[in-house]
Amino acid sequence: MRPDLTDLLSGIQRLLQGDISAGLSDPYLQEQAAYASLLLEYAKKAWVREHLAIAEEHADLANCVAAIATHLQALAAAEAQALAADLRAALSGPRLAIDETPLDRVLAVDRERRALLERTIELVGSSADAPGPGAAPAASGDARAIRAVQSAIDAYLVRAAHRRDAALATLGVSW
Repeated sequence: MRPDLTDLLSGIQRLLQGDISAGLSDPYLQEQAAYASLLLEYAKKAWVREHLAIAEEHADLANCVAAIATHLQALAAAEAQALAADLRAALSGPRLAIDETPLDRVLAVDRERRALLERTIELVGSSADAPGPGAAPAASGDARAIRAVQSAIDAYLVRAAHRRDAALATLGVSW
């Protein structure tokens, strides 16, 4: 039988807390060793549920990107249309089965989608900041679409923050 990740991290922790920490005379380095041990404790508690957290984040991010793409289509600006096309393209690949796909591939897809989300935030921020004098009647439709995009992004970010808080709560220490 081979050791699992918890066993390996526990061994590193024992090494840090015992031999390495005892051999350090600098209080700062002792503190850093203790902090590293704390991070290892967090990793031990988090890794067993990490695939579930990644699956939840992956699905939530895909739903958010899909909603944003739909709302961006309502905007007249060419930049918004191009971004909507990029968002749809990011969703057009085969659906990843979390239980069959290596997690590094899922995380890579999610990084790409988050980058598109950042581009969307920049676009919406610049659109909301400068409505332009004498805006055409269609601008009110644009304003509604921008608000819908902002609302979708805000809701996603709140859910993501709650997921991160729940993950940190597994450690039992507040940051």
